[in-house]
Amino acid sequence: MNINVEDAGTCLKKISVEIPADMVKKKLNDGYRDVSRQVNLPGFRPGKAPRAVLEKKFSKHVIDEVRQRLLSDAVDEAARKHNMDLIGQPEVGDMPEVKDGQPLNFNVMVEVRPEFELSQYKGIELESAKAVIDDREVEIFLKNVQYSRGKMEELGSEKSKAGDVLLGNFEVIIDGETIANRVGGTIEIGGGLILGVSIPEAEKAFTGLAGKEPVEKRFKATLPADFPIARVRGKEAEILVQIKEIRRPNVPPLNDDLAKELGFDTVDALKEHGREVLQTEKQHQIDRDIEERVLAKLIDETKIDIPSKLAERQLAVILRREAFQKFQEGMEENDIAKFIERRKDELPAVIERQIRLSFIIDAIARKERIFVTEEQVAHQIAMLAASRNADPQRLLYELEKSDMMGQVRWDIKANQVRTLLRQKAKITVPGGAEAAKSE
Repeated sequence: MNINVEDAGTCLKKISVEIPADMVKKKLNDGYRDVSRQVNLPGFRPGKAPRAVLEKKFSKHVIDEVRQRLLSDAVDEAARKHNMDLIGQPEVGDMPEVKDGQPLNFNVMVEVRPEFELSQYKGIELESAKAVIDDREVEIFLKNVQYSRGKMEELGSEKSKAGDVLLGNFEVIIDGETIANRVGGTIEIGGGLILGVSIPEAEKAFTGLAGKEPVEKRFKATLPADFPIARVRGKEAEILVQIKEIRRPNVPPLNDDLAKELGFDTVDALKEHGREVLQTEKQHQIDRDIEERVLAKLIDETKIDIPSKLAERQLAVILRREAFQKFQEGMEENDIAKFIERRKDELPAVIERQIRLSFIIDAIARKERIFVTEEQVAHQIAMLAASRNADPQRLLYELEKSDMMGQVRWDIKANQVRTLLRQKAKITVPGGAEAAKSE
């Protein structure tokens, strides 16, 4: 087998293959022999049917199998000999018919993982806030506790007002990229927080709504200085809230009796528990922000050629998913088409960043010898199952069936890399010792 590889563009290689006639003949002989052993033909013992009979009945099947096997072998050999890390599926040009006793020549286009030099990823210097919880946040935590023990009554014919509670999902979007999101959250009109911070524009957007019918609200807001993701503070964002329903709370009083129902001796003990929970959540947000800023710096400093076909495939997948989602939400066909056209302009930059990010994470994982173990996979499945109140084995079956286990393993590896980057970063808290005392 003669193989020649040449550059065909950014992250593209052209593989020219020449397979000698004797190899083609051998593969065809092997193919017909395998078929002869597997099928039962009237009048012939297994494995004894004449070649002419087999060719008459099974030639298309055998030729297709041989063609695919020769193609796969050629691509594998080219990748091995030329040290190519392939991504995606090979694209075959016009492939001539496989004929016994004749050589076979064909060309294959493959996309390869780009080679690039990682910038320094350890010891990156960053400033970060301390996880400080104020009394207002604890107040809202306690209100949510009251809501959980009380009754949420329907609004009936009334409209939403301050004090009512929205149930639904929300996203914070900047330039087409989802910066933060929460599924199944609650927001109190006039007093609730989004990601732990007050968004003044929210009260106006949520007041005067009907309580029963699901509705989607979008509004612009400037993200405040205490927004947990530092790189977007002060920027204008689009807040998308998918409101499932609006309820009016009828809640029990906040007293020691309520605290005891929840396993605490006093309201003060419940408050302290709430502060600890909020502290953990905020520290997690700060940690994620540090990781995002380190990765953003690496993306800016690392020159990577983007495989165009990979970007096109990802764009197509996202557009199909979003179009189907809008269809399920009841959007009209013309509006879906307009939405998709807008997303075609917004998404390429987001996808390019995601591809750069994935290459950087993978390169760091290889360099640091970060691997995903089966124990980690089992733990991740158990956590996912617990969050969904599902059976772990059933969830594992569903993930394998939908070909999502690769994504599960990738998420585990990416989280390990993120943790490494944060732990190796040089973090300073403005104010030093005084900042540490601010709590």
